[in-house]
Amino acid sequence: MAVVYDLFFIQNLKGNLTLYRVPDIMRLIYTSLKFTLFHMIIFTLFRVSFYSTFSGLAISSKSHEVLNSFRIGALFDLRLTLLLLLPLFVFVGVKKLTSLFNNLNKSVVIVYALFAAIWLTMYFLDFGQYSYLKTRLDTSVLQFFKNPLISAKMMFSTYPMHWIVLGFSIVLFIYAFLIKKTVFSNLTKGFASQSSQKLKFSISLLFIVFMLLGLYGKVSYYPLRWSEAFFSKNSFVNHLALNPILYFFDSSRFSEKKFNVEKTKEHFGAVSKYLGLVSSKPLNFERTIVGTSKKKYNVVFIIMESLASHKTNLMSNPLAPTPYLEKITQESYFFSQHYTPTLGTARGVFGSLTSIPDVSRVKTSSRNPFVIDQRLLIDQLKGYEKFYFLGGSANWANIRAVFSNNISGINIYEEGSYSRGDTDVWGLSDLDLFIESNKILNSQSAQKPFFAIIQSSSFHRPYTIPDDALDFKKMNKDISEGELKNNGFYSMDQLNSLRFSDYSLGHFFKLAKKSKYYKDTIFVITGDHGLPIENAQNVPRGSKEFDLEGRHVPLIFHNKELFPKYIEDQRVVGMVDIIPTIFSFLNGKFTNFTMGRNLFSESSKNSNYSFYFDNYSKLGQRKLFNKDYVIVNDDRDQPKLYKYSSSIDQKDISKNQKEIFKEMYSLLEGYYRSSQYLLYNNKKKQK
Repeated sequence: MAVVYDLFFIQNLKGNLTLYRVPDIMRLIYTSLKFTLFHMIIFTLFRVSFYSTFSGLAISSKSHEVLNSFRIGALFDLRLTLLLLLPLFVFVGVKKLTSLFNNLNKSVVIVYALFAAIWLTMYFLDFGQYSYLKTRLDTSVLQFFKNPLISAKMMFSTYPMHWIVLGFSIVLFIYAFLIKKTVFSNLTKGFASQSSQKLKFSISLLFIVFMLLGLYGKVSYYPLRWSEAFFSKNSFVNHLALNPILYFFDSSRFSEKKFNVEKTKEHFGAVSKYLGLVSSKPLNFERTIVGTSKKKYNVVFIIMESLASHKTNLMSNPLAPTPYLEKITQESYFFSQHYTPTLGTARGVFGSLTSIPDVSRVKTSSRNPFVIDQRLLIDQLKGYEKFYFLGGSANWANIRAVFSNNISGINIYEEGSYSRGDTDVWGLSDLDLFIESNKILNSQSAQKPFFAIIQSSSFHRPYTIPDDALDFKKMNKDISEGELKNNGFYSMDQLNSLRFSDYSLGHFFKLAKKSKYYKDTIFVITGDHGLPIENAQNVPRGSKEFDLEGRHVPLIFHNKELFPKYIEDQRVVGMVDIIPTIFSFLNGKFTNFTMGRNLFSESSKNSNYSFYFDNYSKLGQRKLFNKDYVIVNDDRDQPKLYKYSSSIDQKDISKNQKEIFKEMYSLLEGYYRSSQYLLYNNKKKQK
């Protein structure tokens, strides 16, 4: 039996494999256990660091939940450690793999240093992604490699990349040094004990059982799976339990589901009633919008970067960062309960223009060639000039195709189109963008009416404020870190960036009011998406627990003739309703094929909901909510209903409120399935 323990691979009779003799199996087991302990300490330190960095997001979480996250996380870390251990047995057994570096010890150190360079990079990316998007590392990170130059510029503009690279190199060097000295120092030397063959066999068997259990994850019929990390209502607690490397590869397995026709038809009745469809034909979303105006109004649709309501004066933020937005709102029709269906700029721009929520999994619809062809209401405007103003490049997220492929004759202004130079990686600052846009629109207004989209980007990392910012002044008030966080900001740079973006918007209206086009223009202002609320205290408790506030953005309609005085509309409405509502004030008849509604129509006055799709959820979580209730469902089809406005101690009330549950469930699933269907079935007719 000694031969069995002393050799890991049987000699190939043809001599194709040269084997490496291990003096004692006990030495290999001992080395493997040191390897396991070494890496478990490292991964635990990463988890503790993650918790220390982001623990402020553990809103109302219990200590036992945090401990459970660490327990589950340790199981994931053990699985990763044992997966990293497996190649060691190959390198020990196959001499050809080790002879390249003259000896076994040196070979495995070099190989594991290379492995470490990969997983350390993924851990660094995970910290960056969570800081940026509040989600662990998954395949969505690959979208940043679609525009590597822009992503690289943003990273070098936002983060101290030279120090990060230096720190990474030091960590990698320390890892290689320690693993050489503590784990692989005596791999090929004989084990000192005179262990019996029986003892060796028993220890070997126990080690194999340990390996299998560690890889499987638990003693159960089913192995440890990523879904077990999602046990809490607090997203941070769930994210804390994940191992970013395993989660990344888990997420890569799921291919995007396009749409399910049968499920779309099953709930189409609820959607038909909600949208006010007139056709009895299944899956026919076509209806007419009749504009009420006698003249052709211009339209300026302003999409502000990350204009989360809880960060603004409109929700009485004590830091008062948006006085200009507040002033404009006081002269406008204001939808105070307006929400975006998704997070992310590409999804926000796509959803607002197409009036279809971007319910694509992983990749955004703007990057999907199969859904890029859409029937947009804007394309039906006749006799209008159409503009898209962006400070950076329209190649971003392939957004150019959404405009150019679906809006005939649109004029795209981007970096290189203006007389003013770029401020940072996102091109022109908001101030310069608004100044340039006003100049172009003012020169155009005497010729024919226009529909213009202006997309800002300054309120975005790296939060650059240009040297020439007119009379804008940074806030230099001594504000504590705690006060910043309590009001939704994590730094003075972020606060001043929003203040600058607001100042730029105010300056645009100052210029517009002096222009030729102001009187005959409908101005619409909204945000492309909200932001995680983090520690913000000025938000309703119920919406915080269900992450509704993270999608809350203002919606403002401004025109002195149409809206002569301030009106606040507190109906719960969604982003996809914006364009159809705009068209209800224009001159003519238009055909609407989308999920959007005219918010001023009779059918929309008494029944109003907002739809929410979690584009970072692998289970396709979606929600539908009004001012009192929210229904939550995912691909497991286990819907739950909550009255989020009444208590922070949320309980499923679906059995107690059967009628409300039935109505909202059918509309939620119908809305979600119809949105999936329309992404692929709203194509323009070929001319």
